[in-house]
Amino acid sequence: MAVSDRRSARRGAMLVLLLLLTLLPTTQPPASASSALTDPYPDRDGFFGVVGRDPYYEWNTDTIHFNNDVNKTVLENTVKEMAADGAKWVRIEFFAEYGDPTGPGMMPYEKYDWFLTDLCKRYNMNVLGLLSYGIVRDTNYTYMLNKVNDPTDQQDGSNPFIRGFADRAAEIAGHYAGYVNAWEIVNEPNSNTQLDFITKGQQQRIFPDRMAAIMSLTYPRLKSISPSVPVILGGLINTSGAYPDNYDIPYLRQMYNSPVIRGRGGAPWDAVADHPYELTAAAIPGHLRDMHAVMEQAGEGFKKIWVTEFGMQAAAPAVPESGIIPVTDDEAKQSAYLTDTLTALTRMRDIVEHAFWFKLEDFTIVEQGGEQTHWGLFAFRRDGNHPGEPWPRKDALRAYASIARPAALPTAPEDSNKPTAADAKWFPDTKHWLAGPFRLYWERNGGLERFGLPRTSVYTSAGRVVQIFERARFEFHDEFAGTPNEVLLTLLGSTTTRGRTFPTVPRPALDSDVYFPSPGAPTRPPAIPTPTPSPTPKPTTPVASGTPGAAKADTATPTPPPSPPFSGMYFAETSHTLTGPFLQFWKQGGGLPVFGYPISEPLVEKNADDGKLYTVQYFERTRLEYHPEFTDNPLPVLEGLLGNDLIRSGGWWR
Repeated sequence: MAVSDRRSARRGAMLVLLLLLTLLPTTQPPASASSALTDPYPDRDGFFGVVGRDPYYEWNTDTIHFNNDVNKTVLENTVKEMAADGAKWVRIEFFAEYGDPTGPGMMPYEKYDWFLTDLCKRYNMNVLGLLSYGIVRDTNYTYMLNKVNDPTDQQDGSNPFIRGFADRAAEIAGHYAGYVNAWEIVNEPNSNTQLDFITKGQQQRIFPDRMAAIMSLTYPRLKSISPSVPVILGGLINTSGAYPDNYDIPYLRQMYNSPVIRGRGGAPWDAVADHPYELTAAAIPGHLRDMHAVMEQAGEGFKKIWVTEFGMQAAAPAVPESGIIPVTDDEAKQSAYLTDTLTALTRMRDIVEHAFWFKLEDFTIVEQGGEQTHWGLFAFRRDGNHPGEPWPRKDALRAYASIARPAALPTAPEDSNKPTAADAKWFPDTKHWLAGPFRLYWERNGGLERFGLPRTSVYTSAGRVVQIFERARFEFHDEFAGTPNEVLLTLLGSTTTRGRTFPTVPRPALDSDVYFPSPGAPTRPPAIPTPTPSPTPKPTTPVASGTPGAAKADTATPTPPPSPPFSGMYFAETSHTLTGPFLQFWKQGGGLPVFGYPISEPLVEKNADDGKLYTVQYFERTRLEYHPEFTDNPLPVLEGLLGNDLIRSGGWWR
């Protein structure tokens, strides 16, 4: 092919891909920070938040594209996913650097500036800034964490560490005035593994009086900078640790009873944050009511609780090439916990202000030898053409979006007044559009009768553009754009039967070696043995021929006509046969490139949509069903509703 031809073909392929990408509902180009800000997801509820990817950890992770900078591609993709799925708030933590022997560590504002002043503004994300132990850390002994509980040396109950913390908190708040919407002061002060490690088990928490001093010094400094920005008492964790009074509720009660607080005439915080771990979803509402009762007893019932962390771990599943991954048991538990807890919290808005799932993404704890954690709603790509793209999504992300922003799910109804493309076709029965290459493929290869109605909008999975129909899942392969293979069918037959074992068969010699079952006769009836004739006894007295009782000549027992040789197809690749109406349909519909190999013999099973029994056979890409009730159809075969089965089974939105 000439160079000019290659260039022309490449341009054509790119045009097709760009046309299809315009169908995606969440791929609009980001607005520049200087442009008029328009919320890309205005239907979000401000109740919902997520503990996000701290930009601190994305510094120099892609030195080719972002040398001495944060990885903007990863951060943008994660924030876009967060916003699209309904989160209105993101919680991030601030960290100082080591290496300043005379101070509390320099603040690397360059690691946060773009994220806060540009990215979060473009996606209209509210920011909860966590100011915890990490903002004062260095080789200077004054700022080592174990100094937080040193004796007080001022009437305000502070010590050098506490005063240094308040100074640094005010410095950060001043730098980001107008960009952070709330401040949370200290993460889990009532139980800290780092403090436990430094003190060799002697201290596991900040003493309540010291925490009261931290809040007493920090609160007025931050309010003087941004009076309307809430300052939250950092997330108390529901864990006993080594102290019998280390649970969040007893610790809060001790805070209110601290001399530092009692002398103020009001607690120096606008709300209390809680992390209700070690509790079942059913127990969390009662626990938060009990916590709020402590606030009421202190005369602060008008203040609310921010649940700034709740979560459960579930490892991201293994990824097959199809991109369709069955929901694992751990995922199902995580998803059920999220659904039950978040649903309950939304019903407690009288005392709960916001709820933050911990965490957005699975992450590695570098400080703990690269330990892998699985709290996230998804893992995400670090390499390839889509860095930061969620892959794979966990089922918990589907659960989160179904509560926080149901419109995020590809199964959600689309807007009939907003065609996704100029050639878009509207399907009122399922409230979805069909356009571009997918519409062309659908119309040219059987349309409604073969593929059914669209069940989802166009979305991406594993970097590939896909759309689910009642009977199939279309994939757009940009590497084949402009060729007959640019749209391929997912291997739904193989996917939906994963875990099932179908008996294989040897190559048949005769047609009679193959049985086509029916709902009335699902298995081959036992063969009727051919009777063996008894030998005729010899007469003892000769009888004249032609007289009654004379012996008759022996006659041979009739035998059935021999079965014709096997006339179907046999596939040694899968050790399965293809015969009868299924063979005829398979040949007429495109054969191997369209349906794939048979992966079962014909069998009878119940249809999940209508509860009836049908004769079916599974292929790599589909399931064929025999419908003899369609008497007016010379070939009463349909493709099974595997798209419906896929959505019903979960694991499709990855």
